[in-house]
Amino acid sequence: MSRQSNQNERTIAYLLGTLSDEERARIEERYFSDDAEFEELEIAEDELIDGYVRGELSPTQSQLFEKRMSESPRLIQRVEFARAWANRIAGSAAESSTTTTTAPQRHEDESWWSRLFGFPGATRTPRFATAFVVLLLFIGGAALFAGWLKWKESKRLAAEQAALEQRQREVEKQAADLKSQSEQIANQTRPQPSPIEVRSPIEAASPQERTAGPRVIALALSPGATRGDGGTTIQITPGTSVVAVDLQVRDTDYASYQASVQTMERTTVFSSSPSSLRRTRSGATFSFSVPANRLPVGDYLVSVDGLTPTGAKENVHYYRFRVTR
Repeated sequence: MSRQSNQNERTIAYLLGTLSDEERARIEERYFSDDAEFEELEIAEDELIDGYVRGELSPTQSQLFEKRMSESPRLIQRVEFARAWANRIAGSAAESSTTTTTAPQRHEDESWWSRLFGFPGATRTPRFATAFVVLLLFIGGAALFAGWLKWKESKRLAAEQAALEQRQREVEKQAADLKSQSEQIANQTRPQPSPIEVRSPIEAASPQERTAGPRVIALALSPGATRGDGGTTIQITPGTSVVAVDLQVRDTDYASYQASVQTMERTTVFSSSPSSLRRTRSGATFSFSVPANRLPVGDYLVSVDGLTPTGAKENVHYYRFRVTR
């Protein structure tokens, strides 16, 4: 079976609701992020509706399609429009055949546009009204479909934003714990001053230390959540030594993953060690740390690869972020 045929079968299975939740989420991510893929999805849905109206679907497919119709007012309206249009075409074909038998001269002189909308003769008004109703149904169906797409996209983005905020809070807590541990270790290893030299922590700190930012900066990223802009922006201050990166991963089929941080010219500035995902209440995440001196000011791309049992790498997600100082 060719790759195109397999993709068509997966698209039909998606439209009939026979895929798993994980496969459906993966297909929706691909279709809604690529205009060409989305057009293929619309074409496949149109063909499925036409096949149902003409009675060309198998009994199993018809049952699955009718179940989908019972859950989607938009799909019901599209089917009614397709059925009305098919009946209209069939009626026009039958009328054209009758006209050919009884009035061949009129068939030769009358254009297809006039035969369809019925301008000549006494049937002009009813036939024009029918065509106008069909046009209104088509426009209304298109408007409902566009509204449904916007609602679905906004719902998906809201869910991703909530998950991202939850991960951001978890990463910030981890960064705070790491900073606290680092300060405790530094205090334990720092020599104690004599009583005469005792000063407050603020007085003892140098001007650079007093103005420096946190040693660890948390960075949480989600694939596709910042599409169309430069991504999340972080500011690396002079006191920052490490950037702790926490990535949301939707494709969890691999035993281990590896990430690489690249410039927009695809020059790799850092590669993480292979590691497994971390499961949290908000989803699966992949975490690693990047030395701050590896990230000068600019835009960066994070590529996450899944490692197969043979050691091959397969790209899973891309993320974007920007560094300022």
